[in-house]
Amino acid sequence: MITAHLPAGYCVFQGCEAFSGRLIPYAMAAAIIGAILPDFDLLLFYLVDNRAFNHHRYWVHIPIFWAAIAVLGFLFLSLSKVHKSYHLTFSVFLFSIFVHLCLDSIVGGIMWLYPLNDTLYKFVVVPRIEGYHWLASFIFHWTFLLELMIWFVASLLFILNFKHKKRAEY
Repeated sequence: MITAHLPAGYCVFQGCEAFSGRLIPYAMAAAIIGAILPDFDLLLFYLVDNRAFNHHRYWVHIPIFWAAIAVLGFLFLSLSKVHKSYHLTFSVFLFSIFVHLCLDSIVGGIMWLYPLNDTLYKFVVVPRIEGYHWLASFIFHWTFLLELMIWFVASLLFILNFKHKKRAEY
């Protein structure tokens, strides 16, 4: 995915609040940050490593890293005296990261079995269009329709939520 992580995070936020039936503190921030956080490795990819290898091989794109963060985070939250709602907020954050990794599994590849196996698993291989920038290959591939659908759903949720809040003010 190239553009759909941010709107996917918004969809996670909306879904989690609808599923829980209540407002979750800082849920939108947690969902949005979680949805885009793994791609912060692009800073290393471009500025430090000079695009030496696929950025999905960095630790922030490896599921076992996030599993360890989940265990440590929930352990910390359980041992500390924070309100139970922060467990939900942390869950929203982790769920957004999981959605990010799943979306990247469509065409980008994720090392789901690391450290047992360092293969980047993906569902679809996007063939390169000769003579064009790599981005064109992705934009003109049928999988880009999935990104457009995610944007559409997020936009629809935003509009419906905005209208609902507007109605609630009266």
